[in-house]
Amino acid sequence: MTPKHDDTGAPQVLTVGIFLDNWKLPTFKRVLTEAGVKFTKHPGVTPDTCLLRVKTSNPLALKPILEKCQKEARKHAR
Repeated sequence: MTPKHDDTGAPQVLTVGIFLDNWKLPTFKRVLTEAGVKFTKHPGVTPDTCLLRVKTSNPLALKPILEKCQKEARKHAR
């Protein structure tokens, strides 16, 4: 999938929301940071969850990184 562009030809920037349980947060922070992905942390929908927001022009490029996050987090499952 080719990233979409706006009327000026610049890549369209999208915000991707990643909801996760708080116990997964250290793993997600480590893997996302190692991959060079910048994110912001926000409250989740329940006290034991959070939301990570990632701005990207190519959300499909996040897929393998998020799969790695999940795989690593499963190793530390409660």
